[in-house]
Amino acid sequence: MNAMFPPAAPPLKRSDIPISIRFLKEDHPDVFWNLTTRTVDDALAILRQVRPTRVEWSYLENREIIQQIRQLVPVFVAALNSRDGHARSFSGDPVVAPWMRHFGTLDTRYLYQCQHNPDDFQMQVDRLAGFIRDGITSFHCDDWFTNPMMTYFRDPCFCEHCMREFSRYLGFPLDYHAYLRGRGFATVEEVMEGASRGAVPLWEDFMRFQRQTVRLYWRRIRKALDRLYPAGATLSVNDLASRESAEVVLPVLDYFDGEVSDISPNALLEIATASRECGKLQVVLITPDEKKGEDRNSEVWVNRVRQAITLSYCLGMVPLFPWDVYMRSDAQNRPKPRWFGTWEEYGAPFEVVREHPDWFDDFDFETMEEEKSGAVTVVARHRSRKRLRLEHRVGADGTWVTK
Repeated sequence: MNAMFPPAAPPLKRSDIPISIRFLKEDHPDVFWNLTTRTVDDALAILRQVRPTRVEWSYLENREIIQQIRQLVPVFVAALNSRDGHARSFSGDPVVAPWMRHFGTLDTRYLYQCQHNPDDFQMQVDRLAGFIRDGITSFHCDDWFTNPMMTYFRDPCFCEHCMREFSRYLGFPLDYHAYLRGRGFATVEEVMEGASRGAVPLWEDFMRFQRQTVRLYWRRIRKALDRLYPAGATLSVNDLASRESAEVVLPVLDYFDGEVSDISPNALLEIATASRECGKLQVVLITPDEKKGEDRNSEVWVNRVRQAITLSYCLGMVPLFPWDVYMRSDAQNRPKPRWFGTWEEYGAPFEVVREHPDWFDDFDFETMEEEKSGAVTVVARHRSRKRLRLEHRVGADGTWVTK
């Protein structure tokens, strides 16, 4: 190993036990003051209980805090998201995602990055370089579908860099922003309303251009990452495996790490099947749909989640221990209270995985059958010794029996 580079982190395995520590009071207090309810001591306490093999998808920046965590956990996966993006709306204002408008204060919110802006690209490269210097070689990006995503939440980027690159994409000189204004579109609301009716010239071309933007951007990031760390850094994005994602980002990706709200057996099977078809492992962050008045500590809730954790492992995925979980926003886009599961509630399935890693690393999913009682049976077969099979029976209450 070249002494210039830190040792490579071990690759993700199906027997890994991951947890996510997103925010702590001592880190990012200005931005996430209305989300952060846990301290460094709280985080270290849950790490000592869970004994995870990986901390996935962490926004922590403070290197002293990160070092304390790394003393307890072999792999730390740092988030690439930065707060100082330069995307610009149709009116020329910074772009803030709707779900981020209730985080922090006006001057501390995360501004969306533009994947054509050279300063934003260099900011990501500098973040990668800084983490690698500190021995961190595993990375995650949350809002990775950046430029098309802005269009999805009806505030696309019209910065000078996007307009220049769109002109190159079209193959003739055009300032699309000025062109739309000249056609009478005065606001982004008018543009998006017109687009919904097919009344915005070149809009389909603009959408195809944005998807190409994502593909090219992540190839540039991967190239920069491989140059900074030739020993093999890992990269994941917040998504569930799918054909659409595969077409855009699969060649540069090591695994998916996505949020799952429908945790029914058939929904989990569908995600696991897509993961196998993509040839990439899927980390799943379980964020159950909340029914009105539902208690996250109720027996029904705990049993449902525990079954989903167990099934995820049996289907060949890697579930996160549910701690510091983003539970989406309410109707006013205000973030709901975060969810912190306990070891007493959810530790049992992770202990099974710790005791029997070969059940997951050496066996592949074969079939799943759901019973009327809510119990599920999953059959797995040994990858090389085909006569060996396992039968996992997972009860509706999360009980787990393997034979």
